[in-house]
Amino acid sequence: MSAFLVGLTDRWVALQGRWRSGQLFRQADRLSPKRWWLASVLMLMLATSASAALGSPAAWWAAAAVIATVATARAFQSIQRSGHLRNALAVRIRRQQAALTAIQAQRDGALSLIAQLGDAQQRSADAHRALEQQFVERTLEMKELTHELTRQAKTDSLTSLFNRKGMNERLQELLQ
Repeated sequence: MSAFLVGLTDRWVALQGRWRSGQLFRQADRLSPKRWWLASVLMLMLATSASAALGSPAAWWAAAAVIATVATARAFQSIQRSGHLRNALAVRIRRQQAALTAIQAQRDGALSLIAQLGDAQQRSADAHRALEQQFVERTLEMKELTHELTRQAKTDSLTSLFNRKGMNERLQELLQ
């Protein structure tokens, strides 16, 4: 039994040393909440058995103080983490809003370019139709002028009768 008490006392002294050096806080940060509460209960049980063995409630109160201090530190860390997360989330939201604004500006620019392209295509189609119409009109005009020049080359300008060239062509047509 005395070996058991010596072991408990040694564990308690080691625990107090880790608490004083801050190592206990670092270890408590790494524990999940469920394991931290389990460790807290085990520390209280250890302190209770040590205080019962030593006949002094001081060990129990010291363990309770350590647990309360670590719990307070964890609560403050949780609050700080949530504040940091909130700030990080706000920064991320601002960045995403800026990116969304840039994307919307690009989309508006693209829509404007598409509208300008449609207008340019319409103007191009109108110009193409106008050129086709001019081509048809000039082709007819050239045919008429060619016909007139051919007539003038084959007839006499005073009498409008066939000249020698016109007569030769007409005779060739009749002979064939």
